[in-house]
Amino acid sequence: MTLRVMRSPEAEQDLAEVADYLAQQSSPRIALRFLDAAEATFSRLAALPGLGGVYESGNPRLLAAV
Repeated sequence: MTLRVMRSPEAEQDLAEVADYLAQQSSPRIALRFLDAAEATFSRLAALPGLGGVYESGNPRLLAAV
């Protein structure tokens, strides 16, 4: 069973802002490569949810929404 990675509206906005910055500072092609790499990473995380480790943060804004 493949899960899916849920992205908050804030995360979507961050991705769009980074892509926009890359498009302006480098090229639209670089921005698209960034977005493609992000999507590939999300797919890999969905397929392998145990990948990586747990990151403990003292910042309450970084707590996972359940």
